[in-house]
Amino acid sequence: MFPALTLGLALLAAGPPAQDPEPPDPRLEEAQRNRERLEEARALAARNNQRVLVLWSWKGDAQAAAFDRWRARDPAVARKILYEFRFVRLESLPPEQEDEEEGVVGGLPGLEEPTLTIFAADGRVLDHRGLSSLPAGEEARREALLAWLKPHEAPPWKAEERLVRAMKKARAGGLRLFVTFGAPWCGWCHRLQDRLHRAEVRERTARDFAFLHIDIERETGGLEVLERYRGTTKGGIPWFVILEDLDEVVATSDAPENLGCPATEEELRAFAGILRKAAPHMTPEDIEAVIQQFRDPAPETGG
Repeated sequence: MFPALTLGLALLAAGPPAQDPEPPDPRLEEAQRNRERLEEARALAARNNQRVLVLWSWKGDAQAAAFDRWRARDPAVARKILYEFRFVRLESLPPEQEDEEEGVVGGLPGLEEPTLTIFAADGRVLDHRGLSSLPAGEEARREALLAWLKPHEAPPWKAEERLVRAMKKARAGGLRLFVTFGAPWCGWCHRLQDRLHRAEVRERTARDFAFLHIDIERETGGLEVLERYRGTTKGGIPWFVILEDLDEVVATSDAPENLGCPATEEELRAFAGILRKAAPHMTPEDIEAVIQQFRDPAPETGG
């Protein structure tokens, strides 16, 4: 199905051939931007046990724009994509700017119509579907799209197994395990993950912590693991616990109220206190550097 598009995906992954310096080629620049966005989506999908759903289209394509608006406003479709897929829309230069000899549009030869592609997090292409194959009516379109997406969802992770493995690995490395709990719909959960995955934070905490995130709605047994350490399933998320061992809690985000993702100066001071208690190798400079990353309003990746 869509053999030309499949070839284009391979070219996009491989990148443009080496060339002598010359004026920038808009098509190659577009392809590079698409590669970067696709790689970012793959990395986030791998982190969250999701697939990648790509909408390929030409710039200014009305059909693609209408589909994008519809998938965002339809509650069932929006929820399915939020929970199970990392959605990204990649646009190419319009057909009238296509190279007549090479037939390349933004790195994708032969894109005949706006097309959906499902990738596994490791980059494997699982399926394609042109937008024209979806029924016109909203209800029928919803049913068809959800039925197409369902078989490609990633099998759910098992929270208990992941916790045991992560704790064993942390103990072997002389580290404590920093476990966060969240859900796909939770914006503050995504913000916390963004901060904790920043290179500066990982570097400053590397001698003290290994990290694990548990999705309490998508992972089998996730809510039960949260209840074990929190004592309840009630209360806001994100929530975190720092473990010396599976049955030995060093600290939690209750200080005494749940800090969630620390944001206010009062919350950041409390978070700094938790780090001083739970991270003996972190210097005051390390702690301040981490706190500064939580203040940083840089654009976020969405989890």
